[in-house]
Amino acid sequence: MVSAIGAFRGKYSWGLTEGALGFAAIFYFLPRLSPRRRENVQVDDKGVIVVTNKGRDEVLWADVTRASIVTTSAGPWGEDVWFVLEGPEGKGCIVPHDAVVRTKLLEEMQARLTGIDDRKVIEAMGSTSENTYIIYTRERGGPEDDL
Repeated sequence: MVSAIGAFRGKYSWGLTEGALGFAAIFYFLPRLSPRRRENVQVDDKGVIVVTNKGRDEVLWADVTRASIVTTSAGPWGEDVWFVLEGPEGKGCIVPHDAVVRTKLLEEMQARLTGIDDRKVIEAMGSTSENTYIIYTRERGGPEDDL
């Protein structure tokens, strides 16, 4: 800002102002130029469905055996938080954080899965490194088995 005022008054050259504007433009437009993932996430009374260009994954609430949050160091330019819902036989869903927020998935999980570890959720949300936080493990014979 100071260099722009100085440039207007003729005290400084426009080089610093142009460089700063160019730098800001790169950081503004760069994330918008990369191709966006295309996923459709549905959360309802039955469970969670994730549809991508690679196929469809789903897990019923009654079948969720474990839930975790996987964090990466890809942020802020890439998705760096993923919610993983696991069911029997390796089935389940991986939901990116932006879709978790859009669909209120965490709130649904807290309402439907008894024993979500909110401290682990908070810890995961503050992470900037590669890690996996297990936030729920179903114990056999628990209330979820009646869903």
